[in-house]
Amino acid sequence: MNRREYLLTTGLASLGLLAGCLGSESSQLDAEQWHGTYGGTAQVTTLDAYYNGDQISEYSPLATHEVPATITIEAPHSSAQTTESNPVHFFAATPTDPARGYSPGEFTITSAETYITEDHPEPSVFMLWELHIQGNTLSGVLIEMNPNGSNKFEEENPAMDTSATGVDLGTAPWLFISGTELTAQLSQAGITAEIVPLQPGTTVDSNNQIALAAAITMDFTRQ
Repeated sequence: MNRREYLLTTGLASLGLLAGCLGSESSQLDAEQWHGTYGGTAQVTTLDAYYNGDQISEYSPLATHEVPATITIEAPHSSAQTTESNPVHFFAATPTDPARGYSPGEFTITSAETYITEDHPEPSVFMLWELHIQGNTLSGVLIEMNPNGSNKFEEENPAMDTSATGVDLGTAPWLFISGTELTAQLSQAGITAEIVPLQPGTTVDSNNQIALAAAITMDFTRQ
């Protein structure tokens, strides 16, 4: 390779690296434009889930609730050790007050959180959802069922008949099943988001099978 060929080759490589850097910055700026808080009323439909072996066979609507909620989109969650690899941190929740107890339909959804374990005493980020942004569309899938309830909804136990006793046992937290999907359309005015349970026919490990699922729709305005 002569000197001219060498300079041409390295020049093209440098342009490629620069284009990659600019592309990354542009992608980050695209994500940042959606940062903010959105609020409104969410419609939460809880569903009895039925299984045929390791597959979801069908859902049966249990109840529908309308609850106030907010969505926050911000920079990826980070700790001193690690950072969420999603383009944004997504958090959606109803305002809750443990002192009064939880109401049916209330929920919490978070794309990542900080955790500490015996093996990892330093705070690390635990990814729960895998998110993508394409244009003004945000999509994601729940990849981890977190036992501490960071992705949960509230509903009464459908198997508990309190009509005879008249005792209200309140609600219980139900985890979203891994594979639950999130889709959202973003605009400067607001966000329309939907949480969709796994489709019937999807295989679910017996250890992760849960009696209830939830479908949530949110048409919120930017606050």
